[in-house]
Amino acid sequence: MKIHERFILVIALVTAVYIVWWMNFGLPRPIFEGIFASSEQKEHIIEDVVVVNAGRVAEPISQLKNVARKDDKCHYNLSDFEDIMEIISRGLKFFELHLTELIVDAVVGTRILQGQLQLLLKSFSLPLKIRKQLEELQLAARNVSDQVVRHFVDVMTSNDQTLSGEKRLKQNLHWIEGGSLWEMPAPGAWFEENKLHLHLYRAEDDDSVLFSDSDFSNRCIGAVFEGCAVPEDCFISFLEKRRSEYFITHSVLFLLFSKKKNCFNNKEYMENIRKLNEPENILASFCEKIWLEAHDCEKRGFPLFYRDLFSEQVLVCSMAGFRQFLNYSWYKTIASWQSKGSLGCFELPKTDFSKTFDEIYNIKKEHNRVKRYDNVVLAGSQSCSVHFTAISIAAIGVHLRYCIETCGETLFLE
Repeated sequence: MKIHERFILVIALVTAVYIVWWMNFGLPRPIFEGIFASSEQKEHIIEDVVVVNAGRVAEPISQLKNVARKDDKCHYNLSDFEDIMEIISRGLKFFELHLTELIVDAVVGTRILQGQLQLLLKSFSLPLKIRKQLEELQLAARNVSDQVVRHFVDVMTSNDQTLSGEKRLKQNLHWIEGGSLWEMPAPGAWFEENKLHLHLYRAEDDDSVLFSDSDFSNRCIGAVFEGCAVPEDCFISFLEKRRSEYFITHSVLFLLFSKKKNCFNNKEYMENIRKLNEPENILASFCEKIWLEAHDCEKRGFPLFYRDLFSEQVLVCSMAGFRQFLNYSWYKTIASWQSKGSLGCFELPKTDFSKTFDEIYNIKKEHNRVKRYDNVVLAGSQSCSVHFTAISIAAIGVHLRYCIETCGETLFLE
């Protein structure tokens, strides 16, 4: 066979392969696209995954750049996805049934859910059925949030019309104005496994100070939302030492909000924080301390009154980008704490720190704010902790986002 005949035969074979591929899978990417791309361009070339099922071509699962990396392993299956959706739905249903009995702790959880779901919906192309389920869940989270906020504002303004009351109300609302605040981390922005243990910020550990002054937290975190004008004492109190339990989780939130509100680009803010270290190094150091505390809780069999804290630890450091906190066994543990009763809440026995909505607002009206009380809803034999429920379904919500981000290309083939 002559050379030009061989060349024609090769062209015909290549054409035939393209036609067969096109009939079954759609048009492939140009085969030379990656070959001649620069190293930077190669990094951003995404292979759209086409799912073929019963002869039908589904939507591409992901259109994101650098979302799934080699170390982002899928640990979930379709049954896990369905269980996660059910856990969140039951938690939201509990809130829907008790809207007027909830304080803002509930909205922190539902706004986080709203933010995580918004991130999923705008960042991923999903099968229509899955997208519809996520849209319904996101709408439910937003509606609960909006209704509780309206009720909270009405009660606060009627109970305390002073300037200090107005300021306190504003500080509370910063956290819960919308879901976009909680769209974190960005898709694919998970730290490398060793980031948690690099020890680039060696701060002294101090477990002697317990976090009991919510006004302090509101003042320092509130300043982040007011042009990043954070008082210097806040950097010292929040970041100079590695505190413990709820104190250190709020220190992480302080850093996450600072990043979200672009304080890391604010000259005065950065001058103050760099007296200690770089923000990212402080964040990693604090989440390492939280990691150790969470493991200690696990070793002790998850004592009942530490479960609320454990859920918060998983939540804040997973949103910081440390996927170690999205440990599959920890997901199953948190899920097991949801009530099996008619209400999908997370229960804690009633204590001196457990107060109903009316009791809490009577305390506030009398200006007796010496403690931070847990809002509880009493329903029959169930004693539902609003804070525990909110942060637990929010933590499960981050698992939902991570499940789709790491398993989306195969999950819905099952």
